[in-house]
Amino acid sequence: KIPENNGPEALALYPADELVAGLEAPDGDRAIVGRIGEGTVDFSERLTRPAGGRLTGLDGMDGALFVLFRNYSPLLGNRIDIHAHFLGNPDPQRLASLKRPFPVDNFEGIAATQLEDGTVRLYIISDDNFSERQRTLLMAFDLAADAP
Repeated sequence: KIPENNGPEALALYPADELVAGLEAPDGDRAIVGRIGEGTVDFSERLTRPAGGRLTGLDGMDGALFVLFRNYSPLLGNRIDIHAHFLGNPDPQRLASLKRPFPVDNFEGIAATQLEDGTVRLYIISDDNFSERQRTLLMAFDLAADAP
């Protein structure tokens, strides 16, 4: 049973033709990802996650699954981690970790696109939840075509 408000938080096509869903609820030090098939869902895949991070966004592209994690602490505020998971490699590559003094908020979405020169551009977006204490932000990051 999935605890309340911890269910599917993100959807992506990965590798290119399979629908995957990420649960916000963690399983220890792992994030839970499931493959959705014809009338079935298999939530048996586990991804390494940063301590305290909750999966809030997914996008897949060219064998890479880009994963957005959000961590909130009343004392420290928000921290955002972006990881890349590659087919056949269980260990993620941390692409970015954002915390104060950077502008961080309730980031819940990630999208990847490839530019003409081979650069991968990642977009992340936050949700203000209709709260005066939160903002809607859109950020873009470029991964060089020759980056590992």
